[in-house]
Amino acid sequence: MARANGEGSEPRRRKDGLWQSNYTVYIDGKRKLRSVYGRTKNECRKKLREKLAERDGGIVFDTKNLTVAEYLDRWLAWFRVRARSVRTYDDYEYVIRCHVHPERIGRLKLDRLTGAHIDELYAAKLHSGLSSETVLHVHRTLRRAFNQAVRWRMIPRNPVLDATPPPKRKRPATVLSGEQVLQFIERAGTRRLFPLYVLDALTGLRSGEILGLSWEDLSRDAEGPLLRVHRRLLSSSEGVRLVEGTKTGAGMTVRLPELGEAVLRIHRKRQLEERMRAGPAWRETGLIFTTRRGGWIHPNNVSGYLRKDLEAAGLPPVRFHDLRHSLATIMALDGAHVAVVAGMLGHASPTTTLNTYTHFVPGMQAMAVKRLNELFPASLVADLEDLPDLSQEPS
Repeated sequence: MARANGEGSEPRRRKDGLWQSNYTVYIDGKRKLRSVYGRTKNECRKKLREKLAERDGGIVFDTKNLTVAEYLDRWLAWFRVRARSVRTYDDYEYVIRCHVHPERIGRLKLDRLTGAHIDELYAAKLHSGLSSETVLHVHRTLRRAFNQAVRWRMIPRNPVLDATPPPKRKRPATVLSGEQVLQFIERAGTRRLFPLYVLDALTGLRSGEILGLSWEDLSRDAEGPLLRVHRRLLSSSEGVRLVEGTKTGAGMTVRLPELGEAVLRIHRKRQLEERMRAGPAWRETGLIFTTRRGGWIHPNNVSGYLRKDLEAAGLPPVRFHDLRHSLATIMALDGAHVAVVAGMLGHASPTTTLNTYTHFVPGMQAMAVKRLNELFPASLVADLEDLPDLSQEPS
């Protein structure tokens, strides 16, 4: 029976016993013939249907001549329309553009790529001074990209599975102690973004979450001030914009210490004064933290501002995100239950809090043992010293 144009040919038996069907594809505007093979007629038809579906879905590549760099570019284009988060796409695009394309591996043919080539890439990156954490990010990006190549049947096996990524080594976070946070509050009160730092040190919010807060999100109940966290300021290849939800969910309500509300009252007054000075140039966003003219503060800039203000206060430089680490560690030192800390930080699981944010700091073990001494004092056994030994071995 004749087949419609574009549906491929009926399977024909070859001299070697295999069945073969031919079909056409267009690559870069050129018509090319492709073939599928099967041990049976039905197997050949099945493979033909799969290849035609891939062709009609736009997933057609010249795998014989395709380089790794060309494949990754096409995979990125395919992934971009399917990514749940623009930031995820941006991360993958950055890894491929900066750490794969410039290297020899990018010029290799896709079907010739091996685990040894990928191990060579990892070694070169580590030798150049790249951290093991960043090389692991390269590893995860390539693994995902080549998993898709296997699904598209462009390669029989993911070569990343045959490579050995570097062991995961966490960068030790620099945290501020409770005393240092107090010192910062006492010395940095005149700095413009001081209220931003204090609020983050008291709540542990992520930079995008705290920059997405509006004055309408601040309220109070019988137990004290509250913050409704339901948006975040997101920076991506599409620019800076407000998006609904937090990194891990739809939103949350954070109870704010009285100091946080007091600092925000001062900040509100300062912001109104800036608004008066800006006049018609003021951009009304309703946000708590803005530029001098009411615009968004770029999330990527807050760590730089913080380091300068910490230096002015005579304190060690830390990233803005390290204030989040500091809060978790201070609360853990003070005996707060891990579930409470996890709730304040917006973690779905307390395990994340334990593994990532509560760092072993000097004095933490000593305080824990001191608490054990209070619970189980040595005096409990003091009277046993003069008693006879009444123990006996069982007969």
